[in-house]
Amino acid sequence: MKIAVLGINYHPELSGIGIYTTEMCEYLVSKGHDISVFTAFPYYPFGSEYKTWYVEKKIRHSVFYMREEIKGVRINRCNLFKPRKPGIFGRMIHELSFAGTALSKLLKDRDRYDLIVCIVPPFLLGLTAIIFSKFKKTRVLLHIQDLEIDAARELGMIKNKLLLSLLGSVERYIFKKVDTITTISDAMRQKIVEKGIESRRVGLFYNWADPGKITPLPGSNTFSKKHNLDGKFVVLHAGNMGEKQDIDIILKAAVIMSEEKDVCFLLVGNGIKKPAAERYVKEHGLANVLIMGPQPEEAVNEMLSSCSVALVTQDRNIKNCVMPSKALGPVCAEKPIIISAHETCEICKLAEEHKFGIIVPAGDAARLVEAIRRIKSDTKFADTLGKNGRLFTIEHRHFDKVLKRFEENLAARYSKNPQA
Repeated sequence: MKIAVLGINYHPELSGIGIYTTEMCEYLVSKGHDISVFTAFPYYPFGSEYKTWYVEKKIRHSVFYMREEIKGVRINRCNLFKPRKPGIFGRMIHELSFAGTALSKLLKDRDRYDLIVCIVPPFLLGLTAIIFSKFKKTRVLLHIQDLEIDAARELGMIKNKLLLSLLGSVERYIFKKVDTITTISDAMRQKIVEKGIESRRVGLFYNWADPGKITPLPGSNTFSKKHNLDGKFVVLHAGNMGEKQDIDIILKAAVIMSEEKDVCFLLVGNGIKKPAAERYVKEHGLANVLIMGPQPEEAVNEMLSSCSVALVTQDRNIKNCVMPSKALGPVCAEKPIIISAHETCEICKLAEEHKFGIIVPAGDAARLVEAIRRIKSDTKFADTLGKNGRLFTIEHRHFDKVLKRFEENLAARYSKNPQA
């Protein structure tokens, strides 16, 4: 099949959506599909310059479009507005700018596609895909990683009821105009159906982990030695530090445990909450907290293996509009996780059903500390959780299984000759 993939994040960005989109495209190419990606110049997280990338590509920041090919995937990059301090309107301009430049690039493209796969957020990108599909007579699959408007409402990021209503109407229009919708959790699928979308048009395409790449390794390794983590009980948060993630509860737990010298809280990632976290650590003199940026792919396995327990912390107001796939890395590395989230969240239900983590009430730092101490004191219990987590990944979120099922569904639904 000849497929156009439209998404704002792609390699070399280390955001979850960027990584998943990149791996999906490279997998589809390996199965013989012709893949063209329409994406942005790397920018995430906001404020990142990616100077090395520009130098390597020998291009200027002012260049509007560029093309490259990586692992058989043709990549069309479109520049966009990148706010330094993104508020809600800054983000909207940022997203609209990419929607516009991407549409311009798509309409100039002379290729004919069997399908356009549109990755959201940003949800406004769905409009770009719909307009393109009308001009080129192409079908659209909308893949939803986050229910962006629901999250903005639940977090209070948008309080204007008129604006929320307008955005909700645009979202419903997009949902009804595309051919098919997929999303990453059963609960998110149900939310989409409840918005008035026929259930037969909404499918599941889970995020994944690769048990061949992420394997249980010794806790003492190159990464742990480099960062002086050997011999310590390492509590890891790896992933975005944004509005949806409750970074405050981790810092409060670090304060409570500040006298326990063998415990280290390791926060790895970027996001708009990172500067505030760094200030908090400095102001409170927290010697037991280490904050660093995203790690390169070759360091991830050792980073995960160096931790003793991983955290998944969500704002208490977030329910089922996101699915924190950051849990998949640690559980694949056979590490126990502690989840601080609203009890209805799907990650809580999965952890309970498959017995790979402890759930504590969202925002309750004291209960989080209790859970950390339980993992620390009961190594047999921790090992059991870790083994259960890796088994869950292998059976239900294995890279090959998830992507094979997705590719088979594409062929069955969209291929001109499904039997070929």
